[in-house]
This record gives sequence, structure tokens and C-alpha cells, in this order.
Amino acid sequence: MILNSAIGLLCLCLLSPHAPTGSFSKPRLVVQGKKSSKRVLLNYEAARLIDVVKSISKLTGKNFIVEDSVRHKKLTIISGSRVTVDEAYLAFLDTLETEGLQIKATGKFFKIINMEVPGPAREASLDRHQFVGISQIDENTWEIPQQAQRNIRNGFHRLARQARIVPSFKNGKANGFKLFSIRPGSLYTKLGIKNGDIIQRVNEHEMTSPEQALKVYEKLRHEKTIVIEISRRGTIRKLTYKLE
Repeated sequence: MILNSAIGLLCLCLLSPHAPTGSFSKPRLVVQGKKSSKRVLLNYEAARLIDVVKSISKLTGKNFIVEDSVRHKKLTIISGSRVTVDEAYLAFLDTLETEGLQIKATGKFFKIINMEVPGPAREASLDRHQFVGISQIDENTWEIPQQAQRNIRNGFHRLARQARIVPSFKNGKANGFKLFSIRPGSLYTKLGIKNGDIIQRVNEHEMTSPEQALKVYEKLRHEKTIVIEISRRGTIRKLTYKLE
């Protein structure tokens, strides 16, 4: 689900949306297990936007404002198996984008509005806003402050337009994920990722399939240091990101 939306594996590690507090028992979202590991079934078929937003708000603890001009929209999100709260929220955001909608942070609220169609200059400005405060310590090390992490989370839907990511194979065997078509001045560029880089390991965990990538993402949610091992033109390099 996440990889199909072209969200970079590196940025998955940096997003780490916070899990909600409290319980949720709305019929359309079936919760099982403890709060820290609860999973849900999504079953929205041409559902009213406002109904889906209410459910997602209750599930995640996030506050939303729905602009009147988009209240007529309908969403379809169906999961054949239970997914984590983080995965459910990412699916919700992906579906909004599919319907031409976007979210803007407004204080403690997230406002759902029609998607803007910015020109190249404005798009570049929005991209740059994501990494304000990120600093490069040395050739292979970066520090990412909390505000930058929040900017990445709030604008993660733009990452899909900043690069493409596909499975990589060597001698018929999966060996990671390759990034290409990286937009100049994008977050990927700021973090030292280049066209053709193959992400093979994250914190020593192999990245050989979308399922494995999701498992790694779950393991790294609370890590303060992320080490990405990449293959660049046949040479192995390690890029380190310190989350302040």
C-alpha cells in the first residue's frame, strides 16, 4: 500500500505518525489487540467524506476541518486484512489525493480542501519547506530536528511527486529498492539520495520486499538514529540520520 504510493523507504522511517490514544469501536473500523499493536479493517465503499473523516479522527486522535466545497466527495477504502493505525491513516491520505483533495495543517487541526495545482516555483517552495532545519554534519551524516520531522509528516503526500521507487533485482534475486527521477531540490536530494541509489538495508535490516519494508518501518518507529545502506554504482555506502 505505502510503496505503491511511491513514498520513499527512507521517508517512511522518518514519518512515524504517532499512534492514537484511547479505544475505538465504530463498526466500520474493527479493532483488535492492545492499543500499541491494534489493527483495523477498513470498509468504506463510496462512503461520504464526512463519515470517513469522523472515523479516522476517532481512530487517530487527529482533529480535522472539512471545507464545505468538498463535503460532497465520496471515498472508497477497503482492506482485505487488518492494518495498523499508521497504515490506515496513510491509506486515508492516499485516497484523499486520489479524489483531488489535500490536507493542510492549521494549528492543532488538519484542514481538508481541494488540491491546489501549484506552478513549478510554488511546488519547489513547498518541497523546500519540508526540510527547513535539516543540517548535514559531514559527508554521510545529517541531523533532522523535530520541526522538520513534523513538516515531513504533514507534507508526506508530496513525496510521491519528488521521486519514484521500484524493486531492484540482481541475478534474479531481490536486493532492495531503487530510486530514480528524483526531483532537484527535493527532500531526497537534501538527504543525500541520488538517482540510481538502491536502498538495501535500514539499521541492518534487509529491504527485500514491500512486506519486509513495512516490518522494518514498524521496528524503527522509535529509533533516534537511522542508518541507510545503499548501493551506488556498485559501491556500498552508509548514510546516517540523527533524529533530534
